[in-house]
Amino acid sequence: MKKTILLLLIILSYAFVAQAAYVFKAYNGDVTFNHIEHRRNFTCGDCHNGPPRFIELDHDSAHKLCLGCHKKLGAGPLRHCGDCHKQSS
Repeated sequence: MKKTILLLLIILSYAFVAQAAYVFKAYNGDVTFNHIEHRRNFTCGDCHNGPPRFIELDHDSAHKLCLGCHKKLGAGPLRHCGDCHKQSS
């Protein structure tokens, strides 16, 4: 019974945090993060410490986590700030 309840809680919590995309506000243009696309290729533990939850990012933590991973893998936006940061029109 406890395992069933725990499993149900995990599934429900995933439904709340697993949005398709998140928009992180930045002074030089917002960054849209496609969560589903990343989720197809990585495990939750690749980005999240502990159980999956929304990650608050600032300039330093975003560049360390996101840009660091892109550089490590040699994939995704790497060359210019505008590859991630988009100015709204």
